[in-house]
Amino acid sequence: MTDGQKRETETVIMWTVQAPVVLETLERDGISFVKKAYLTKKYGETDKVFRTAYDYFVREAQKRVPKPAEAESPVWMFADSRRPVKSPGAWLIKLKVPREELILFDLRSFERILSMRPLGDTAELENELRRQGVQDPSDVFLTPFYPVLREKIRGTWSLLFEEGAPEEDTYTEGAAWCLKEEWIEEKNHL
Repeated sequence: MTDGQKRETETVIMWTVQAPVVLETLERDGISFVKKAYLTKKYGETDKVFRTAYDYFVREAQKRVPKPAEAESPVWMFADSRRPVKSPGAWLIKLKVPREELILFDLRSFERILSMRPLGDTAELENELRRQGVQDPSDVFLTPFYPVLREKIRGTWSLLFEEGAPEEDTYTEGAAWCLKEEWIEEKNHL
């Protein structure tokens, strides 16, 4: 590559739904970060289970893509435009995200984490849960009674990052530490 040539950055097309305030922030500042307070307000009573999964994701994700100091939580994105939950008044945004700023994973695996379930070959671990009388894996995280089981389940969650994104866009989810105005390809008011 000569000095005059510019190296092309690999980008990935992703979709996200955002509130009008996020677009206003992007237009004003060129960048937007998610605050943890928004998540607590949004998820309310499910906060304990959600926070367990989400805090795990944040801790592990920053090992893969460095987290800027201003970022408290990642922005969720999807490869399939039908996946983001569309709410009235929000904006469906098509993004072109630099690959090095994006963490891609299988949304089915993250849904298992949100349910406090193990990933991978789970038969042995699920048998152990049954033997100990655990009917709902979230009980392992919501009570102090199962520290060993809790760590065993949490230990399987690293597969989320090791497996990466599936081949099908339908199940590809992504996260980035911010949104940048320069990534916007298209936006549609819902």
